[in-house]
Amino acid sequence: MKVEDYCDLIDEDQPNFIEQLIKQGKIKNKSTRRLNELNDAEMDDYDLMHGQFKQQYKQTWRQVINTNCRIKSPAMANYDTLEKL
Repeated sequence: MKVEDYCDLIDEDQPNFIEQLIKQGKIKNKSTRRLNELNDAEMDDYDLMHGQFKQQYKQTWRQVINTNCRIKSPAMANYDTLEKL
């Protein structure tokens, strides 16, 4: 898995791409809120915007991982193993 894909999974501060596309007029149906409701052209716009956003992770991956990391200590990551000892 690439670092951009990992950051994309864990980043809780991602913008709402569908809302942005509605504001830009690229999604016609204002009630659309889910990816499966997009038509092919709208999905292409979504993929393009999402892909451009993911490119930012090449520079910001450390900050994103540190900010969204739920386990701050390696000992806590292996708590179950340590508890068995």
